[in-house]
Amino acid sequence: MNMASHYQYVFQMQLLRNAGFFIFMALLQILISIGIVIGFSYLIPNPDTETILFLATGAPTIILIIAGMVILPQQIGTAKTDGYMEYMRTWPVSRSVILGGRYNHMVIDYLAGNNCFIYCCTPHVHSGI
Repeated sequence: MNMASHYQYVFQMQLLRNAGFFIFMALLQILISIGIVIGFSYLIPNPDTETILFLATGAPTIILIIAGMVILPQQIGTAKTDGYMEYMRTWPVSRSVILGGRYNHMVIDYLAGNNCFIYCCTPHVHSGI
């Protein structure tokens, strides 16, 4: 088996293991982003459309920081506690393939919620709603 088929196998296993988490993570990111925009708008006395747009485009950046600093270490800790990390190390693939599969799966998870927020909420700011 070559490296591409190993990566495909690892990525599929990660996807199957975390399929329910994907929807939860996207909803959580959307709700936190909306909370950031609404919460920070209370700190600005008279927010105009440009200010709200600035907050709306900065919220996904804050979510990526939160996800990378808080949620991802908790997921890795849970995987270690459950023994999933040890189970993955028994597979006949290199550790770099395991790391790449996990990394790309997390990037897809985190970007899905951010993109949903950007495409759903940013047009409302431009229209003045």
